[in-house]
Amino acid sequence: MPAISQAKANMTDPREHAVWALSPVPIDEQGTPLVLPLMALQFISEHLWCCGFRHHPDLQEITASEDAHTAFMAGGVAWVPISEATTPTPEVDLSALSEAEVAAVEAALERRKKGM
Repeated sequence: MPAISQAKANMTDPREHAVWALSPVPIDEQGTPLVLPLMALQFISEHLWCCGFRHHPDLQEITASEDAHTAFMAGGVAWVPISEATTPTPEVDLSALSEAEVAAVEAALERRKKGM
């Protein structure tokens, strides 16, 4: 399965380099999303690659505003100007930690706050 996020996309893989830009594509001035089947995205990306399309970060004007809860395939992506882009805060799943491990993480964070 191809990476959906631009940050995770392998830009040298023809089947991944454009997937992030295709999910979803706004198709009118109101931003109505065209949600393409996930399995089709990799083939469209490869087709664009074979046609000579390549990503040029210095020419990129918009980016997907995303966080851990962005529903790419449900049309939940907002495309925003690069100047308005924010870096998503990473989410850390601590649910599998034991109480002892949680205590150790809390102690480490407390030491970090104190500059130790």
